[in-house]
Amino acid sequence: MQSDHFFVFGIAASAGGLEALQTIVSALPEDSPACVLVVRHRSTEGPDLLPDILQRLTKLPVQQAEEGNSLAAGTVFTACPGLHLLVRPDGTLQLSPAPKVKHVRPAADVLFRSMAASLGPRAVAVVLTGHDSDGSGGLAEIRANGGHVIVQDPGTAQAPSMPVSAIETQQVDVVVPLDGIAGTMISLVKAGPAERSRLTSDPAR
Repeated sequence: MQSDHFFVFGIAASAGGLEALQTIVSALPEDSPACVLVVRHRSTEGPDLLPDILQRLTKLPVQQAEEGNSLAAGTVFTACPGLHLLVRPDGTLQLSPAPKVKHVRPAADVLFRSMAASLGPRAVAVVLTGHDSDGSGGLAEIRANGGHVIVQDPGTAQAPSMPVSAIETQQVDVVVPLDGIAGTMISLVKAGPAERSRLTSDPAR
């Protein structure tokens, strides 16, 4: 299965997330050997400009996720407003109109739980700026299945509630300022198992 061969980063963002996502995506290398899935809370009214905005900042292909898309290394998929985004065990994407979770759809909790079940140690959850606590509910499953959790330092978040809620679960591998998240993602992908363990052994890093 293709999704067994590369890391998949699920990124959760809400208030202040557009700027945070731009900072991260613009710093990812064009030869990135990972797939990125983005859940950003927004209104379903009006066109979704996120893929176009991010595409202007990177040479990686950026597209809104569609039902049945296959995970692909070096690709950024953004969740469709109003639909949950999930990863199936066969490495394809699923869009779901299931009820909102923590008042939002798409919800990062839904994505993270599906990543944990489908990708195991290749799943990495990234929690960015935002209100409330979406994302925190899926972190234990990510780590229980051998994956990793990266959280933005709340001090660098426009809205610190989501990062704080994630940290409070005590299911976080590393907390880094916004401008260090892309570098941490890259290091995690390039590291061997022993070095990967060191990279994520200090949550205060």
